[in-house]
Amino acid sequence: MNEPRLSDHENVESTSAAVATARVVIVNWRQPEITKECVRSILPQLRCHDRLVIVDNASGDQSVEELRFFLEHEAHCGENVHVELRVADSNRGFGSGVNAGANDLSEDVLILLNNDACARPGFRDAVVAPFFSSGASRLGAVTARMLLAGRYRIDKQATAETEGFRDQNGQVWVNDSQGILLINSTGNCVDSHGNGYDRSWLQPAQLEHDSPQVFGICGGACAIRAEAWQEMEGFREDFFMYYEDTELSYRLRRAQWTIEYIRGAEVDHRHAQSMGTQSPLFVRCNVRNRLIVSSLYRSPQQTAYAYLRTVAHLFHGPHRWSVFQGLGDAAQFSFRSFFHWGRSHRDGGTQKVGGAVLWRTRK
Repeated sequence: MNEPRLSDHENVESTSAAVATARVVIVNWRQPEITKECVRSILPQLRCHDRLVIVDNASGDQSVEELRFFLEHEAHCGENVHVELRVADSNRGFGSGVNAGANDLSEDVLILLNNDACARPGFRDAVVAPFFSSGASRLGAVTARMLLAGRYRIDKQATAETEGFRDQNGQVWVNDSQGILLINSTGNCVDSHGNGYDRSWLQPAQLEHDSPQVFGICGGACAIRAEAWQEMEGFREDFFMYYEDTELSYRLRRAQWTIEYIRGAEVDHRHAQSMGTQSPLFVRCNVRNRLIVSSLYRSPQQTAYAYLRTVAHLFHGPHRWSVFQGLGDAAQFSFRSFFHWGRSHRDGGTQKVGGAVLWRTRK
């Protein structure tokens, strides 16, 4: 018999993380070895009636065979923990993969974990427990403490070609086993120009003491109340990748759900392991989705400024073609939105895309 759903309880404080049920969704695309490491980190933490769903996003390689063998012969889980592999017929992006894994969600909490992240001990309970604390009935989602996998030091001799992570001061952090731990994210924030960014990016971990209050989740390691996820109808599926978590965070807040950062829920993340930050596809999707989210949720003035800043990148800096493509994609979206707005406004309807209400019109 399944445990009762969270929404069935008027007194959520009486339910603990130990008896609540969780579903973990991990999306794989052509990286079965990394995905298996991720699974090994979270599987021992799962409790009775939890479910782990791996979604293969039409990898087209040996991923499905390798993961199926791993789950049948190597993965060890507790009693009444359900594990399954779902295979998409085509790669429609990260949001689509997560939605496929969360389809038919019957657990209390949905946990999202990037396949290039490994959960530290206690992660599962740490992200589930806050939903059952006193006064948390409108807590819609929590975001974890993401640490960059490995240790790092500042390379004072770094050049433009040096491989590493560059902070806001221009310093380059490079791998060093004798270095320090760095923060990848303590949640997502949005600046005045509509740019999403990871809070505390590249801050030394021992110096991080961020507030639980944060704008949004980081989709690489977070948990969402099932009721909130179903009300939002999941992730948008037209972004392909990047900014899905920021866009969902906007919708959650508009629906009066709150979002919190949980410092005790930690993962080690191989940043951009699945898609390099300098790849043409990364740049194109990042530019396009940043502008789309700005057009949906920021003021016209802020959106116009975001477009102008993006146009400026066409005249200097690397990846001009990818920036141009992303800009063109976003402009097409804005044009289509304006066209549908006119028709919807005339007909008095409400337009929805991927669960997102883009505009509301007069009755």
